[in-house]
Amino acid sequence: MKDDRNDFPPMKGSCYQDSCFIVAPDGEILRGRAGRLKANWYINKGCGIQVKENPFTVRLVPPLKGDWNNSSSEKHPSNLTCYLVAPDGEILRTLGRKNADWYLSRDLAKQVKEDPFTIQLKSEPKWRPVGVCDKYYQTPKIIRCVVCGQTESCVRKNVVPKEYRKHLPNILKSHQSHDVLWLCVTCHKISNNCDQALRKRLADECRAPTGAIDKVKATKDPLLKKVVSAARTIKSAKDRIPFDRLAELEAIITEYYNVSLLTSEVLEEALKIGTQSLNKEPHGRKVVSCYVQKPEGLLSLEILWRKHFIDSMKPEFLPPYWSLDHNKERLDNRMAQNRVDREDYVKAVGRGEAV
Repeated sequence: MKDDRNDFPPMKGSCYQDSCFIVAPDGEILRGRAGRLKANWYINKGCGIQVKENPFTVRLVPPLKGDWNNSSSEKHPSNLTCYLVAPDGEILRTLGRKNADWYLSRDLAKQVKEDPFTIQLKSEPKWRPVGVCDKYYQTPKIIRCVVCGQTESCVRKNVVPKEYRKHLPNILKSHQSHDVLWLCVTCHKISNNCDQALRKRLADECRAPTGAIDKVKATKDPLLKKVVSAARTIKSAKDRIPFDRLAELEAIITEYYNVSLLTSEVLEEALKIGTQSLNKEPHGRKVVSCYVQKPEGLLSLEILWRKHFIDSMKPEFLPPYWSLDHNKERLDNRMAQNRVDREDYVKAVGRGEAV
């Protein structure tokens, strides 16, 4: 990045004296309201270098550690290449180092190999891998954008957005990472924008307006209260808020709605949270309730989002064994082993498909 750049927004007034810029390795401005403490943190950690004094500017050192408008961050590949094996040595699944340490700390497993890091259960597991669906979890994952193949600046993408997934039964969420993929920052933003079209379609189909939220819940949930408060503050005093504080308020809203940028539409939606009538359900919960009643069950909602991702992004580097109908075989296997609740199983696969 050239030191003589002159495209930085002006910073006037005493409240902006500590405002700094964080820029990507190619010079793109990632944050223009970072505090000096935050900027120094990157320098001290070896994640960035100072490239300009006025305004104080820090350029991140590759690889970029994530999207500043997304809470997910890139993990080192070594943290994704751990194996969990049965007492007889059969590979049960790959897992992150943090999860592997969880087994070790509770004396449920022992380390048997360093590279790749492998732990072995001390007792017979309650399940064994069955079918193609379980092969997905036995296969190591590569950190690269599944759309363009880039290996730097990757963040996690929830193919089925959290606002829907959190209302699904546990059998569709527990120990299930199939719909969490890696995207580069650019593709992640494009994908989030594309998601709005399907979100609107679901709102019309299920009569579930976006932004609908239970007023009682909004008054009791600390996170929702923060979102409402942040939106109101930005709406009423955006021009008077210090850069650092404004960035914090924007992050609260963008992280809650899982979007990359705080648009006027998202801000207005956040402002509505505290004004909804008592009988309105959140958009995501109402959509899930609608799909529970469909003959195809909730799996059809998952497949709808997966197909939308395929059609809108056309990924060329999907992990091996990733599929549109991943959960059907997995749930059938678990039902045959009496490992899932019958009622939740019917909600997931639909009454026409229940075995």
